Amino acid sequence: MLVLCVHDIVPSDPASNWTVTEREMEAVIGACRRQGYAFVGLDDFFAAPEQSAVLTADDGRSGAISWLLRKAPALEIRATAFVVPGWIDNPQSMPSGERYSSIANWDQVATLREVGHDIGSHGANHVRLPLLTAEQLAPEIAGSKSRIRTAAGVDTHHFATPYGHISDAVVRAARDAGYRTISTTIPGVNDSEERRTGILRRFVLRRDHPALGLPADWSTT
Repeated sequence: MLVLCVHDIVPSDPASNWTVTEREMEAVIGACRRQGYAFVGLDDFFAAPEQSAVLTADDGRSGAISWLLRKAPALEIRATAFVVPGWIDNPQSMPSGERYSSIANWDQVATLREVGHDIGSHGANHVRLPLLTAEQLAPEIAGSKSRIRTAAGVDTHHFATPYGHISDAVVRAARDAGYRTISTTIPGVNDSEERRTGILRRFVLRRDHPALGLPADWSTT
């Protein structure tokens, strides 16, 4: 099982290496399909065939959400958007280094779910979770789940750790909160071990990485 992670998708002129163009994103999807992967949603992870791929979008950025709403149906893609409730509630709370693109609003998140995509949590405020105490982890992990339910009417079962950082305490807190999967940014494919634990590896798409961050022997052309 292959899990991809994108941060934002724009028509052209990306402002950050964390952002890919629509053309590049569609080339990545084509490359996956040439390798024999069929796209499924993260809700289907545990029952999907081994040669399946999942597209995830971290942060809940406007460009990625817009692209999914416009382009995913024709591409037959069902994705998971990992949103940061604190950033949606207060975009000014984003650190300066994260302000390379705008954040979607709750109406867009709810619409994304209504048309068939999965919604996950990327933490309440996108902080480095392993640095927190158990008491501080609860509002970031369980609290974000509750905020998503209240603001968008969505029950989420998937969590992506901010910055990909993970620890035993983070895993325990996520499981206690009822999340079925915990996505990291450790590269690699997911096999029986990841299906057993629900702790997922992901290939992070970046414009400054060869083949945009896909496996080294792949081509997006």
